[in-house]
Amino acid sequence: MPSTHETSILYAIRALPHAVYMRRGPNCERRCRLGAPAYGGRSQDPPSRSASTVIYDQASYRSISAALHAVGSHSLNARMPSRRDSEPFTTSKRSVTMGNLPDTTRELEGLLRLRTMPIGIKFIEDARELGEIRRLRKMDHPSTFCQVVGLARTAGWTVGVEAPDLMEGCGSIFGLVEKPEDLMNGSRTAGVWFRNQEDARLHQEATPRIPYGRFQAIAVAPLSADKFEPDVAVIFGLPAQIILFVNGMQWEGYKRYQLFCTGEGACSDSMVQCFNSGEPAVAIPCYGERRYGGVQDDEMVIAVPPKILEKVVVGLRGLSAASLRYPIPPYGSQCDPTLGLAKSYSNVTKKE
Repeated sequence: MPSTHETSILYAIRALPHAVYMRRGPNCERRCRLGAPAYGGRSQDPPSRSASTVIYDQASYRSISAALHAVGSHSLNARMPSRRDSEPFTTSKRSVTMGNLPDTTRELEGLLRLRTMPIGIKFIEDARELGEIRRLRKMDHPSTFCQVVGLARTAGWTVGVEAPDLMEGCGSIFGLVEKPEDLMNGSRTAGVWFRNQEDARLHQEATPRIPYGRFQAIAVAPLSADKFEPDVAVIFGLPAQIILFVNGMQWEGYKRYQLFCTGEGACSDSMVQCFNSGEPAVAIPCYGERRYGGVQDDEMVIAVPPKILEKVVVGLRGLSAASLRYPIPPYGSQCDPTLGLAKSYSNVTKKE
């Protein structure tokens, strides 16, 4: 099975007849140039200290293309076999550990074509442990937690926060500060999010929280960075990507999942709900996440225990083998659906 990087190389070589620059890992850049003479895999121009430069001539291109075609159905233009025509889908049963979680995450990104990076959240009992996480950043101003999440999933930052680093409302949801009385009795948000104080109070009462005093700090980083063993994995995506993620969870050991919607404060619906329950939690990002965290209008979020990501990837592979993958090709609202359904379901008869 090709890696996401190999598939990206094939795509770049096929798509562009000139030089293509692409990232491969944090400190490695690979340059592919068609029609250029190859000099033992090295460029005439000396590479930078942090880059490895490779020039492919036409013969090399053909070799790479053939090699990636040979690896099977995960090459970009390879024909995916019909699920009904294939052997029963099987895969290794390895568990997700810190050794393979980054690779699992990268495969997940490739299968769903995610726009931003899946992130991991670690709840830390002793704040001094933040100093053991490499290249960790601290915010220089009080922030919302959704801002921290936004920096991790878009900029790839590793961020650590303690109670003084978060706005009071966010800190109380994650248990870093005590619940403010004016927030809990509804007086703070009455007339803002709710018509009266009683409705505001009921909102706070329904909001999932981590008990105060259990943790002193939180670390957030891209899962692929392999910075720590996360307690919760968080994936933002388009609705079509999120439903396929859920379909991947349901591929084996089917279970019906719930979408939670407290209202404002959706980090509690996803991240805190998942942490407290140990179950996946789908949520609609709130106003604050969109205003401060950079969540886009068309995005949703799902938080899951990291141990199930391998299960999701296995499920997505199975769905892909049945030609169910992202992006979902539109069939057309005025077309005869039996023609398409007959390709997937044996009990649907194709019209002549």
